[in-house]
Amino acid sequence: MNEPVHIFATLSVKFALGGALTCLLLLGCSETAPPSETFSLPMPMTDGATPFIRPGSRLPPTESADQADLELGAEVIGVSVGDVHRAYVCDAMSTYDTKVINDLIDGVPVTVTFCDRTGCARAFTAKNRSEPLNVQLGGWSGEGMLLLINSHMFAQNSDKIPLSKVSVEKSTWSEWKKLHPESDVYTGRPTPSPPVKPAE
Repeated sequence: MNEPVHIFATLSVKFALGGALTCLLLLGCSETAPPSETFSLPMPMTDGATPFIRPGSRLPPTESADQADLELGAEVIGVSVGDVHRAYVCDAMSTYDTKVINDLIDGVPVTVTFCDRTGCARAFTAKNRSEPLNVQLGGWSGEGMLLLINSHMFAQNSDKIPLSKVSVEKSTWSEWKKLHPESDVYTGRPTPSPPVKPAE
């Protein structure tokens, strides 16, 4: 899917005999079926096309490279903005709420996206903006992850996404840390509290 999908209809819910639940979605774009047709959709993120809109994670906590307790072989997505480097652990980006992360790196908005089913990792930014972007998880197209951007649905790997691309590097944590020892890392864990100094 290379063209944005304009969502102009609503989800209708039908209950079949036996209590089975079927969700029907009508989508409109230049390549869609006639408006009279509907598509029976499975549960979220299964094999068929499924809308599943969730907000992206916003400004999640990170840990410094020397304090992060990570396996050296853990797969990470590395992003660099100038001389500032940040890694995102792939396993930590494999939940519905963390497949899209709207972050700031050195004051620059960077949205990192990861599909754990296809292994696709992409990052985006926008000029003249100091706040995180508002990219959302859009669901599953049947072939890849969908992103919801400004009310339009895009395939994660689409070249039509209206944002500037940011280079990403997939590597192991060991490789990334060796190249960028000053990096911080998103692990999906809450930031550890600083040690409490004993009372004098």
